Amino acid sequence: MLAGSFTFVLHSHMPYVLDHGESPNGADWLYEAAAETYVPLLDTCHRLIDEGISPQITLGLTPILCEQLADHRFRHRFPRYLARIRDQAAVDAQTFTALGDHALANVAQNWVHRYDKLITTFRSSYGGDLIAAFRQLQEAGYIEIIASSATHGYSPLLLDDDSVRRQVSVGVGAHERHFGRRPRGYWLPECAYRPAGAWVPPQTGATEWGSARERLGVDDVLAENGIVYFFAETRGYETPYMSSFGSRLDAIAAMGEPKAATDANPSPYSAHMVASRTGTSGCVQVFFRDPATGLQVWSGESGYPSSEWYLDFHKRQPGDGSMGLRYWRVTGRDGEKEPYDHCAAERQTRRNARHFASIVTSTLRREKPSGDGIICATYDTELFGHWWHEGADFLYHAIRELHRRGAVRRVTCGGYLATPQPASIPITLPEGSWGAGGKHAVWLNAKTEWVWELIYSAETRAQHLRKICREGDRFLMQAERELLLLEASDWPFLISTDGAADYAALRLRHHNLDFHALADIIELRARGHEPTVSNWKALAASERRDHIFTRHAKTFRAAKT
Repeated sequence: MLAGSFTFVLHSHMPYVLDHGESPNGADWLYEAAAETYVPLLDTCHRLIDEGISPQITLGLTPILCEQLADHRFRHRFPRYLARIRDQAAVDAQTFTALGDHALANVAQNWVHRYDKLITTFRSSYGGDLIAAFRQLQEAGYIEIIASSATHGYSPLLLDDDSVRRQVSVGVGAHERHFGRRPRGYWLPECAYRPAGAWVPPQTGATEWGSARERLGVDDVLAENGIVYFFAETRGYETPYMSSFGSRLDAIAAMGEPKAATDANPSPYSAHMVASRTGTSGCVQVFFRDPATGLQVWSGESGYPSSEWYLDFHKRQPGDGSMGLRYWRVTGRDGEKEPYDHCAAERQTRRNARHFASIVTSTLRREKPSGDGIICATYDTELFGHWWHEGADFLYHAIRELHRRGAVRRVTCGGYLATPQPASIPITLPEGSWGAGGKHAVWLNAKTEWVWELIYSAETRAQHLRKICREGDRFLMQAERELLLLEASDWPFLISTDGAADYAALRLRHHNLDFHALADIIELRARGHEPTVSNWKALAASERRDHIFTRHAKTFRAAKT
């Protein structure tokens, strides 16, 4: 009997960086992810397909990432980035050869060949269109592509239901345009969820938005947009309801503590209907992130990437106008590191893949002996190739090993739901995220309270603008885009973790200023003033720079209010 089902769930995301800086912060983030993760992932899928193995990956591509990969600026500039890195590798090869270090010179030559191949693959194999390449895999039934919020807005903390609805509806609309079909699955940004009920906005120094109000659950908004399933952290299944801000959410705390599950024998290795408090129970199902396979792969301390044979992420050869390339393997945090050995790393990847396949099989047999369970091994896609250089090869060998053993059915989440499943009583999910303690503190804390003041002020003003401005107006549409970019969860995350905090703060202030400048023009027009030449130039500059969702005017209007 089969042990059960399995799928890799990969969440691919990049904040909007085109024309907002290059290196070290900006567009190079996107180019680097495409070179090290997205193109290698496509190559991995085709490598498996050529061997008669269907990858059956559940792949999340956020709308804002898709907008950038489809943008003519990316398609034109990406090959130039690849050529720049290739040329840097060639210079490094000459340097190492002159120093008599032939081991590192060989690694540098491998980089030269790798980037030459990337240029050819991007242009010839995929025609410069990565979105089309992923779409073709889905149309052939090899993968399932799922959606997410438009700009990765942090749903539980947005001020009003209309903001959540716009993030979801614009995201779903963009997904449908890029992939030719409505999405069934959805990745909640940061796995952040809030159930329906009373809610008090966090106190950020202002009073106009501080009163309690009834809010929809995030699952309610997903159901409105035809979403069938989403993902949550396992702790969302195991822990009781939590108040994420303590005394600052007294109204939420007063709601009581609903049970984490009402099923007599709940299992995180099954899909469950979400028991919404607004009557949409049974409309949306939830899958849970599997901790056993998760920790084994993503942990840099004890997981596979910590192997001494893998490429060290941190030590780099200084580059000319770039972060530089990596030539050393993981050989301790201190002291000299050994040169990278691709053949040794390949052997280690195969060993890890065999171990991973064993974990998947044994976990399913232990946790769901009935054979009808599923493991959702969920990760950020960028782990495979960017953070963990050998990650794409690991995916190939792991899927190949699971196929060879035949004990586990590989299936996408949509494919799993399409098969008969045992009856499951709906469960009630707590508020939370993947952040520390399952709370929101990574995105709202002393460092980031000012961020939410900007967002709440802009959300409030946007409600007024929609009442005084006709639908489809260019000034309003661009103000909506700037608001969506302002709401991105990436900015408070980068500030909280000190990862490019200055860049994130600059982006926040930039989108905030652009939003309010456009709002000022809209309000002047509402009072009978015609836009000046300067106003039109400002609009055109904003449209050129923040060129997102330009074919989605109807989705802004479609968001229910």
